Amino acid sequence: MKRARSPNSPADYKKIRVPKKLQIESVHHDERMATTSNRIQRIHHPESPANAATTSSPSMPVESLTTKQQINQSPGYAYEPPNVDKANLPNVLELVTGEKFVVRGVFGKGGSCTVFRVKDENGTQCAAKLIAERIPEYPTYYELLAHEKIIKSPHTNLISFVVNGMLTDSLPGFNGEIIVTEGLGPSLRNVMRRARLDTNRAYYPSFCTDNIKRIGSQIAKAMAHLETLKIFHLDLKAGNVVFVKPDIRYTIEHNDIQPTIQMGDIGIKVIDFGCSASHWEHWENKKWREYNLLPYGRQK
Repeated sequence: MKRARSPNSPADYKKIRVPKKLQIESVHHDERMATTSNRIQRIHHPESPANAATTSSPSMPVESLTTKQQINQSPGYAYEPPNVDKANLPNVLELVTGEKFVVRGVFGKGGSCTVFRVKDENGTQCAAKLIAERIPEYPTYYELLAHEKIIKSPHTNLISFVVNGMLTDSLPGFNGEIIVTEGLGPSLRNVMRRARLDTNRAYYPSFCTDNIKRIGSQIAKAMAHLETLKIFHLDLKAGNVVFVKPDIRYTIEHNDIQPTIQMGDIGIKVIDFGCSASHWEHWENKKWREYNLLPYGRQK
């Protein structure tokens, strides 16, 4: 078992590595929009001919005949951004170390990065974050430092790091740097957006009180662990809290004031340390920090 090294120099960033995590089985999500009955049960599974023939009652569970191989190929597909041009997606992301990741789609896009849905050479589902070219350059020092600390002290409610480095061929609009983490399910925001479509409302439904307590408890535990690691997340939001399992099941309870989402199996992880920072040390100037850019836009 390899032990990750502390990122004290630019060369070290390409060497941080941990063993591959156990594969998380992933499934497509049912794209169908449920009707506006009093109580809707949503079970997201891949669309198939068998499903199409049995969807007359959207409140009933629908079993999928999709094979396990097909399930493992496209986690989070139903929550892919609508403006993704799949024809122009790269087929493979190859690191200078020789590791290759097959691109399956896109988890999401941001102002400083794009996160691709990928599969490694062992078939394990991952998320590959590519850093966009920006002026000023987007620093990844504290993001990698946060992952380094979590590698040494992992937590159930924090995303797991896989590998980072540089691509052999940088894609247009990106600086060539890649950060790979485990592949997970949809975010809280994804589920709320889908539930809004289910209810045909102009605003997002909320989670029920019990779900809010359980989700909030896990977020609090994740933040408490980051505090012990002396890490500030600085970007905690619904889009950065994701469900561990991609096969999300939920029901919607309708009322005249606010529809509510109810889920039984809730396990979440906090993701995205792109805005994170470490706690100030006693020898630092706590008023302002001095930032000195290193190669590849990293900071010391």
